[in-house]
Formats: sequence, structure tokens, C-alpha cells
Amino acid sequence: MLQRLLCITLFFVNGVTSYAQWANATIDSITINADRDQIDYNQSLVMGNNGNLHAVYQRARGGGGWDIYYRERDALTAMWSPEVMINDSANMAFSPAIAIDPNTDEVCIAFEANNGNSLLMVAKNAMGTWTKQAVSMPANSNSSATITIDLLSNVHVAWITEDSANVYKIAYATDESGSFATQVLTGSDPGPFGSGAAPYITCSDTGAAYIAYRGGNFGTYKIHIANNDDLGSANWSYNVFASPNGEDYINQLQIGPNNTMHLMVAGNGCWGCPWNAYYYDKPAGGNWSGPSQINTSAAGEVYEFAIDQQGNVHCLINEVSGNFYTGNVYHATNAGGSWNSNALIADGATYNAHMLLDANDKGYAIAHSGNSSPDMEVIVIGEKQSTVGMAPTPASMALSIFPNPATERIFIRSPHVGQLDVYNYNGQLVHQQRYNGNNAVIHTATWNKGIYLLQLTTATSRVSKQLIVQ
Repeated sequence: MLQRLLCITLFFVNGVTSYAQWANATIDSITINADRDQIDYNQSLVMGNNGNLHAVYQRARGGGGWDIYYRERDALTAMWSPEVMINDSANMAFSPAIAIDPNTDEVCIAFEANNGNSLLMVAKNAMGTWTKQAVSMPANSNSSATITIDLLSNVHVAWITEDSANVYKIAYATDESGSFATQVLTGSDPGPFGSGAAPYITCSDTGAAYIAYRGGNFGTYKIHIANNDDLGSANWSYNVFASPNGEDYINQLQIGPNNTMHLMVAGNGCWGCPWNAYYYDKPAGGNWSGPSQINTSAAGEVYEFAIDQQGNVHCLINEVSGNFYTGNVYHATNAGGSWNSNALIADGATYNAHMLLDANDKGYAIAHSGNSSPDMEVIVIGEKQSTVGMAPTPASMALSIFPNPATERIFIRSPHVGQLDVYNYNGQLVHQQRYNGNNAVIHTATWNKGIYLLQLTTATSRVSKQLIVQ
């Protein structure tokens, strides 16, 4: 796995220099194990105001189903935190979606938990402590969660459920009243095969929710959009959106600056026909534009997209040939006034890729890589160190390690008192001790060779340093 990733990295860095979003980008594998790790096709990666990346992914568990894991990458050290399992070990979990509070950087993850009854859950991380709350009542189906957090820090969740007649419907909940209030959208129409409706939620500046999903019946699928008129309102409007495709299966909907709406849809016209993706926008108070074809170089699907500081749209195309994914990924943008796309990764083994842009318009993408179950790993593409929100470490939080690289032992020096934790490349805690402000010695002779993260945590701050053991 590591050797193959090195080859991809060389291709990637040399192959996309025409797009500034990917300059200096590398490929970082955040799972390396004998298990099957993968992401869902949306909302698997977010970035905080401090430049830290937050990722959520799934790992196959014995006996079927998945466990959900979370990791955070420090913008300063470029090191990933240890894995945190989000679901309870007694319950299988499915389809996680992650969002981040624009005001507090608090992370929320929505997912389906299932131990015979299906529950829609939301997990929140406040100051390092995870709490979980059931949003739905138990039902035959509470699946395909999508989540967003508005400018007032209200959490909004949408998912697929079944009503009392076992008909698929879209469900919605927000916590604007302090606890989640759930609605079933009676006018929604996911159709008889509604488990594949794949909803996606976004919000306006005022907290009104917009939910796009695949609606209708097989052979006539189109993208449907449901929206309410205010924060938490039960007054919903419903619209069906038709593209040049015979059928549409995939959609993305975002509300950008000035409440301009941006929509992407992808589909085809028949079994085995080429997949095409189209883009539309709608200014506040205006009408939808006509379709602009996104995939100029390859047929494929588009997932979560990003809008840069100039209002240009960027997305990743997951190439499809006939009815099969090729494992190749293209970057597409309408910068310059028209859509164009170029190969980003052409290794034939990268899937479900979707992206975000930081405040400096640098691109970051998440995907899973590998063509066999044990070989599937989660990768993040982008610069190793983000410059967003970074501030220099105060001199009072200085931390020195000597020697580095190390073989038998290291010496630690810092003026602060706190806890020392050392994590290996896989995020496993390998050493822990109290640090009293004096020189400390840690013996490393029995450690495996590789890269480690050493963290000193005080009552008010945390500083991290990379350590190499040879």
C-alpha cells in the first residue's frame, strides 16, 4: 500500500500543476491496516477555522456492517490524531456525514445506528468530549444521513425514512430549539426504491433548509428539491429539477455568497450510456440558469463541490465507463468562464473522491483507494500543512526533543507542566507520562522504526512535535 501510494503521489504532483488548487499537494493515507476502510460519497471531510482537517470514514466489521471512525489533522504539525470510534460497539453503523460549526469549530457527525432497529444518530464533539443523541424514532429505515450547521450554529439533518405505511420519505430535524425536532416531509417522493435517494442538505443565511434528493421511480428519476421558508419551519415547497439526462441519480446543492444557489446533477440516459454532469446556478430572487456540462474530458459522477474566493466552482469527477467506475479522478472548474477538466489521479484505484477549498483556495480531497477489500484505505489529498488559521507557537509553549531522529532514547525539555503523549503513525498511544517541567527521558529502543507524534498538553494549551525513530 505505501509503495503504491508513493507512485500515485509522483504522478499527482507532476500532473496537476495547471491548477493552483493542487500545487504542493501530496497523498496522505490515514488508514493503513488489513481491514476494508472506505468513505461515503459526500461530507467525509471538513476544515475548521484553524486549518485543522476533520475526516470521518467507515471500517468493515466482522459479521457484517461497519464501524465509524473520526480523525483530526493538526494544521501545524500535519499529524493525524488517534482514531475515535463514533458508534457504540454493540451497534452496526452506516453512512456517516460530517459538518463543522462555523463559529466554534465543533464537529458533528450524523449516521445510522442499527442493532435490529434503525436509528438516526448525531454525535457532537465539544472540547474533545463526544456525546451522541438519537434524532429519529426506531424504524425499518433511517438511512443516508446528510448534515449541515448554519451561521447561528443550529444543526440541520436530513435522511431517508419510512412512514407508517412503509413508504419512503425524506425526514428532517434541527436543534434550533435546544433539542432536535423531527419532521417527515409528507410531500417528498423518493419513490419505491427510495433507499437510494441520497439526500443532500444545505441552508440559507437565515437557516431555511434546502434538501435535494433523487426522486421518482426507476426509469424516470429526477432531482427533487424540498425547502422550508424559515428556520425550523414546517412549511415546505417541492420542486422537480429536469436536466438533459434521461435520468439523474446524483446531486449536490450549495448556497454560496449572496445566497446564490449552486446545483450539480449527474446521470445518464440508459443502461451503459455515458454519465454526464451538469451545473446550474440561481441568484437570490432570480431564476435558474441553463445547464452547463461539467465533464468535458471524461464521463462520470460529481460529488461534493467547492466555491473559491472569486465565486468559481470546483469539483472532482469520478470517472465512469459504461456502468463501472474506472478509479480515475478529474478536477473540473468553471474558472475562466467555461467548464474544463483535467486528470487529477489516474491510478485506476481511487473512488468516491470529493473536495473542499480552504480560505486560501487550496484544494483538499478525500477518497478511498484500492481495488480489493483488504486493500481499501482512506486517503486525503492536499498540502501537508495548511496555512489557514495558523499562529506561531508561543515561546512559553516551546517544546524541544533531542536527538531527533532517535534510536535508543530522547530528551524532552519544556518550561510547562502537563501530560506527554506519544502516538505512532496509526494514531495508537505508545507512551504516556506526566511532565513536571524538568528534563525528561523517554526510552525508544523497543519502538518500531517510523514517525511518531509527541504532544504536550497543559491546562490551557497543546503543542506537538514530530519524532522519527530509526
